[in-house]
Amino acid sequence: MLDTRSHAERRLFGLFFCFLFVIAVALSLFGSLLPFPSGGFSIQRSFLCVLIVLLGVLGAWAFLATPGFIEENLWPLTMVLSIGGLIFAHAFISNSHFRWIEPGLYVGFLGCIVLFGGLLGKSLSLKSLLEPMSVILGACVALYGAMSLNYYGFSLSDRDVKIADHLPWGFVNIRYWSQVATWLLPLLPLALINGLARRSRLWVLLVVLGGAIWIWMILLSSARGTVVSLLVGTVCAFVIFRHAVLPWLKLFGLLLLCGGIFWLVLSGLMPALLGVSFEGRELSIGSSGRWVLWQEAFAMSLQSFPFGQGPQAWLTHEPLTEAYRGSKAFGHPHNMYLMWAAEYGWLVVCLIFGMFAWMAHRLFKLRNLMGVNARSRDEVVLCGVTVSVASALCHASISAVFVAPASMLIGLFVLIVFYAMLQSPQSALNKGRSGMVRRYPAWTFCCLFIVSAMSLWWLSGVYQYHQAMVRDLPVYLEQPANAYFPRFWYHGYFPRTDTP
Repeated sequence: MLDTRSHAERRLFGLFFCFLFVIAVALSLFGSLLPFPSGGFSIQRSFLCVLIVLLGVLGAWAFLATPGFIEENLWPLTMVLSIGGLIFAHAFISNSHFRWIEPGLYVGFLGCIVLFGGLLGKSLSLKSLLEPMSVILGACVALYGAMSLNYYGFSLSDRDVKIADHLPWGFVNIRYWSQVATWLLPLLPLALINGLARRSRLWVLLVVLGGAIWIWMILLSSARGTVVSLLVGTVCAFVIFRHAVLPWLKLFGLLLLCGGIFWLVLSGLMPALLGVSFEGRELSIGSSGRWVLWQEAFAMSLQSFPFGQGPQAWLTHEPLTEAYRGSKAFGHPHNMYLMWAAEYGWLVVCLIFGMFAWMAHRLFKLRNLMGVNARSRDEVVLCGVTVSVASALCHASISAVFVAPASMLIGLFVLIVFYAMLQSPQSALNKGRSGMVRRYPAWTFCCLFIVSAMSLWWLSGVYQYHQAMVRDLPVYLEQPANAYFPRFWYHGYFPRTDTP
């Protein structure tokens, strides 16, 4: 039995995590519409960096102050340290002024998942945490869907409208929205089984309508990556959980059905009745130029095999393939694994796949523990989070899921919760934890001070990188036929070979 103080601390900790989740979802969906002087992309990236530092320091505290933490998380901690060592090794030998920034982002991202996910799984009941998170998710998805319908209504006032130019709104690129959709849509059934859903039919209606509008926009914008990734994620969940995936699939199928109805009505019936020429985004069956980028990234990865060519080498390297020399350049090759192989080496990619294998192993253990005694609600939660993660990891093979800040913000929270579910499967999903066992020797505070100081130093480098990018932007855009190369910042083609 936990004492009152411990219970209050856990409640405060859960509220703090949900508060950060609200900000992350709001910035991801609505950040480009808010009047930030540096733009939505930059504010999303800046908040992501601050969030990684904040959660990383709290996770490091758990790592240092909790007995048994290392033993329970030994394999993923070993993977993160190995990946971090290989990535940071490139920064030591790089000549770039900002060589620590992007490596720090990826190492911090992985570290947060393991350290803070371990803290979360040890100190909180995931059932009590996922309840408010599902409400936040459902409300934001419904609000975004309602405002999208508003944009749709105004767009119909034009006699000849290409609706794909208006929806999805708030994102400079359809790919950025589709990446967020890949993370969020599999989680939407969780909002249909929470306590609010049992008390209010209006809430169920709002969530279903919001999810249906998102499905309609996926069909409208021909977001092939999201469709394929969700299919792959669902198949993965079925392979792991078999019949246990059916409760989640029924709820998700309801969203798909309503989304299809919305597509027929809003994209077909309404424009026909109003006599409006209504066009969505054209569906392409080709690779949209990705094959050329993948060939170039693979050729890069073989140049310094198996170690890669260093942080952001994709931006500054000399083209290796004839096809890439004559094609449009991008800030990334639209494949995260090939990009990491090209810049950080195949050893890093193999270690990342090793973490995937560990997660799959834990999922099988969790499935066996649940067995026939699992409740339908637990199955929906576990399958929903699993499909979200599996779909996003698949989507990363054809898009910049772990480059775009909106996707990384949502993904950080989903992966933290996913890791918390896996790191102590013997506790099951709906049981309370035994609480944190505290010890605060002097060396713990010393190590925590060092971690905090290094994090603040990295954040100062992020700020300096942003200021340098802002100063370089007018110079870059003065040159003819130059376009944005989104990477760390929206003007991501910096530093270049022609910049200091």
